[in-house]
Amino acid sequence: MEKKSNKNQSITDTKDSDSVSLSYTEDNNNTFDSVSEDSNLYIKPVSEKINRDDYLDDSMVKAEDKSSELYEIEESSKNDQTQQFDRTDEKPSFSFEKDETVADTDILAKNQKSNFGFSKKKNSYEDDFTRPTIAKDVSNLLKINKESRDPRSRSSVSDSSVSESSFETKQKKLPIIGALSIKKQYQVISSTIILSLLVIGFGAFQYVNGKNKESLAQQAILKTRGDLQKLDNSFSSATIGKSASYDSMLENYEKINADFVKSKELNKGFSALGLEKVSKIENEIDKNLDKLNKNVEKVKVQSVFLRNTSARVTEITDKANILTDKVDRLALVYLQLGATQNELSNLYFMRGLLQNISSNASNLLLSDSSDIENSINLIKSRQAFKKSMTELYYGDESKNINPISFGAPYSTYSKLATEWIYFANTVDTVSKGSQGLLAVRALAPDTTKLINQLDSQISEVINIYDVEGFSSTSLGFKLIVLGLLILLVSAMILLLAYSYEKDNKGLLEKIENNKNQSSILRLLNEMIPLQDGDLTAHATVSDEITGAIADSINATVDSLGSLVRKIKDTSLTMRERTNEVNIISISMLKANEEQSGSIQGAAVSIKSIATAIRDISDKTRNSAVAAESSVRASQEGAEQVFSSVKSMQSIDSTMTETDRLMGKVQDSSKQISEIVELLSDITEGTSILALNATV
Repeated sequence: MEKKSNKNQSITDTKDSDSVSLSYTEDNNNTFDSVSEDSNLYIKPVSEKINRDDYLDDSMVKAEDKSSELYEIEESSKNDQTQQFDRTDEKPSFSFEKDETVADTDILAKNQKSNFGFSKKKNSYEDDFTRPTIAKDVSNLLKINKESRDPRSRSSVSDSSVSESSFETKQKKLPIIGALSIKKQYQVISSTIILSLLVIGFGAFQYVNGKNKESLAQQAILKTRGDLQKLDNSFSSATIGKSASYDSMLENYEKINADFVKSKELNKGFSALGLEKVSKIENEIDKNLDKLNKNVEKVKVQSVFLRNTSARVTEITDKANILTDKVDRLALVYLQLGATQNELSNLYFMRGLLQNISSNASNLLLSDSSDIENSINLIKSRQAFKKSMTELYYGDESKNINPISFGAPYSTYSKLATEWIYFANTVDTVSKGSQGLLAVRALAPDTTKLINQLDSQISEVINIYDVEGFSSTSLGFKLIVLGLLILLVSAMILLLAYSYEKDNKGLLEKIENNKNQSSILRLLNEMIPLQDGDLTAHATVSDEITGAIADSINATVDSLGSLVRKIKDTSLTMRERTNEVNIISISMLKANEEQSGSIQGAAVSIKSIATAIRDISDKTRNSAVAAESSVRASQEGAEQVFSSVKSMQSIDSTMTETDRLMGKVQDSSKQISEIVELLSDITEGTSILALNATV
């Protein structure tokens, strides 16, 4: 049987200039000549063909069926090869190339029918070459739908109608305060609302205060008006000598002055136009009050007469009566002394003068009109009485009146003269004061006129109250209106700011959504190489929403690349161990071939023994020697089988520790164990036959 010392097996794949190559040469001793690779991991195993003829002789090739198969594993997808990318940079290609020189691992699979007539199922080891590699599994995990991999399906939002650059032009801003932040805008609006409320409050305070002042001013002016009416009544009564009216006049006059001063002080609160109008009227009122003051002062000058008018009238009447009585006594004395008719007439004339003086003085003091005739008559009567007194004392020859004689007439005349002197002083006082009384009484109509003028002027002031308000009232009203306008405008601005904020938030949300969508699409585009198996591609880490995702993806890709490298290394190790198993299996097959030859020789010997049984004595020694040789050969085969079993058990333990990808290798090992056991059974049968032959 020919055997080759070196068996070469190669696996090659060239995808593009950027491919990764891995080549190795393996002999029966499972040694690697060289291994080369770069950092890109794109594993693409291709067709593998195992030359089994180097290990089988012609009889074994004829004995097995013609089930030689080619085992190819094609990982690259046609869709992936024809995929076009709309990117300026080319996607790097990845390949995994190997040049291997390994022992034939398909001997067991092809020995489905042995020369002994038993058949086995197709070895599952064949599936190891048809199943995808680990890198292929990883690539399948990274694959997504073709539609999602097409960059053209991931349209960018850079041409959106809403972008960050257009936000400044499209966002809604309030005038003046639009440049401020939303928080400061609300602070400004809130401050404005608070200010408007303060303005309204201050305006209400001013308005109420102004109204109160207007009310006080109106009350003062109305009170002045009422006091003027009282003054008019009391003034007229005071000028005719009513003491109570005089006191009431003075009291009302003082009230008028106080009320008008208060009214003038309150009227200062008028607005400019109202103050101008009121000032003109107040000037006229001041003039009339000055005139009224003069009239009152004139009345005060006659206070002596005006306060004691009734008493003076009573005094004058009483003194006039006393003088009349004195005149009557003097007339009686003259009558007793035999006075002339002229003397008696003169006395009776004096008696009438006293009555005239009393009447005229009373009229002057009590009359409510300025009767100058009473004053003239009073003066004339007083002078006439004085003249008569002189004629009585000195006598008047023209009137046939004798001088007064001493004695009874003189004594009576002296008493009359004494009383006259007191009475004359009183009459003179009344006479002198009569001018003042007449002047005061003449003031009554003028005073009434002044009071009427003042009343009219007060009415004008009251009308101004109705038309023109106080400045504080007007200011308060204006402030209230201004505050309400500011409040209304602030409320409108607040609503507008809220509406703008809502619209701008929607606009910002659109921009943010577009930005996030663009970031996601960019991330997906950057992940396309990852989907195709390029584990060197990394996503861009930015401050956008996908930054953390990109960072995690990069970390995952790095970990996955490391894992793929480990898997690749593990697969190489598995391949080495598989080659070792193949070598052991081939050795076992060789041993089986030798054992089969031995068994065939034993069978021939048995046939020879059967045919030569008659001559057993002669050939017993030769048969024993042949049997012993067969036994030794069988023992050696058994030992080799046991060694193979131990090796397979060791291989089974090793394969259990690897990935489940070696599961099918374990199945193959189990099948080999079964074959070994079968061979052991055959060996035992052969041993029995040898014993039988020996016997």
